[in-house]
Amino acid sequence: MQDSIANYEKELKASVFLNPKNTDCQNYNVLKSSHKKLREESLQYFRDKAVGQGTELKQFEAKIAEEIQKKYFFVKTKCLEIYEQKCNELI
Repeated sequence: MQDSIANYEKELKASVFLNPKNTDCQNYNVLKSSHKKLREESLQYFRDKAVGQGTELKQFEAKIAEEIQKKYFFVKTKCLEIYEQKCNELI
């Protein structure tokens, strides 16, 4: 479960941030599409590795989706701050 979440976060940051210091971002559409693609890949990765079925599996998937959403919100907030800063620099 943690592997799925960690891989999601790593891949999202790599696809969205333009430098290692996370001070520049791709545009919002790239952020959004990367999130959707990586979320599905992470859930599929978990399903492929998971042992079990039914309700228990669904509960783990829900927990992964919740944690992924938190990671996405953090990255999105950081990008929004960067976008806002760029706009202010243009004024």
